[in-house]
Amino acid sequence: MTEEKISLYEQGQLIVAAVRLLTHRDKKMPTASEISGLTGFPMEITLHLFHRLLDMGALHAVKGAFDDRYCVADHLKVEDLPRTVDPGEMVREIEKFRAERTGKQRKMEEMFSKKEFEREKDRHQKELEEKFKGFAGKKPSSPPDTLNHPPGKGEPTS
Repeated sequence: MTEEKISLYEQGQLIVAAVRLLTHRDKKMPTASEISGLTGFPMEITLHLFHRLLDMGALHAVKGAFDDRYCVADHLKVEDLPRTVDPGEMVREIEKFRAERTGKQRKMEEMFSKKEFEREKDRHQKELEEKFKGFAGKKPSSPPDTLNHPPGKGEPTS
């Protein structure tokens, strides 16, 4: 059976079963990559199913410093998943995710590209030139002569 030929309900049942099996076998809550490896689902589909099952209350996620781990919260909630095969829904959601990720990558590439760096450098240089022009026309005022004229004493007497 491949993930395109089975319903969302069956995929949910497999994910919940994998969580139970790995928890029993390893004596610890499994990560998404461990469950993906056991079920044979691609990581994108596994994470999509996790989000669905988490939103429904079938699974519970324990956030860790390095990864999230999962346990079964209410296995009966899986019964609410659609039992019909609709491969288009999963494909559409994966394509949407990929498009968003590609857009973010493109934006990051633009931010760190040479063109953006050059534009930022030019803007900063113009800013500094404007600030410098403000100083160029002013004559610096001389500091008070405090050695020969103590403050508050007026003019020195000779």
